[in-house]
Amino acid sequence: TELSLGNIEDSFVICPDSSVLLSPLAFAGGFEFSWDTGSTDPAIEVTAPGIYTLTLTNNCESLTLPITVADGSTEILLPAAADLTLGDDLALSPELLPAANDYVYAWSAENPAAAFSCTDCPTTVFTPLSNDLVTLTVVNAGGCTAAQATTVRVNTDVYFPTAFSPNDDGVNDFFVPLSKYDYDIRAFKVFDRWGNLLYDATDTTTNDTAAGWDGSYRGERMDTGVYVWFAEISAGGNVMRFRGEVSLVE
Repeated sequence: TELSLGNIEDSFVICPDSSVLLSPLAFAGGFEFSWDTGSTDPAIEVTAPGIYTLTLTNNCESLTLPITVADGSTEILLPAAADLTLGDDLALSPELLPAANDYVYAWSAENPAAAFSCTDCPTTVFTPLSNDLVTLTVVNAGGCTAAQATTVRVNTDVYFPTAFSPNDDGVNDFFVPLSKYDYDIRAFKVFDRWGNLLYDATDTTTNDTAAGWDGSYRGERMDTGVYVWFAEISAGGNVMRFRGEVSLVE
């Protein structure tokens, strides 16, 4: 009697840290099974890719079948970290190995308020609000999942001049916080050495020279010297507090 096997499934995919059941025949009756692993069962579970050999035997003949188990792992190449200034965008364009066009993509971030230009595209543009962790998860044609994360460090580049000269020459006439992008100033105060409040601004922005301190108090120019300041600035949903000194010079 000749071997009548029907459809043979001789190709399987195994995902990383997983196992797969090798069951090549839909109908397993009337045969003796002999795997190169030593098993005599119709189906075996394996945990590694490779080629497994199955020998089928009946009373008349035998047939040897190579069963291929492909590695279903995917390598995602993304930068481990990225440094940005608050307000910057981060373009993310990963390389996937093996290269294919049948991946399913999913981008996510720890901060749910952060924005992606696209969450299911091969490439995306990420706009963070604070330090964050961006993760790309992909599923390949074999149903295997891979993920890779990028740490995003967001800096707020607020700068306070250490001196200014309010002499109306059009250069450095105002004391104001500076930054690459405009951030909201919730409070900005300047005091003299005795703790008297000379300047108090709210609801302004960094880089707004017109809202900065012009070195005067009640319309009178203050003396040259060192003054103490305090600022509370809101950026990306975070409130930052700063303190320092500034020199008023001629």
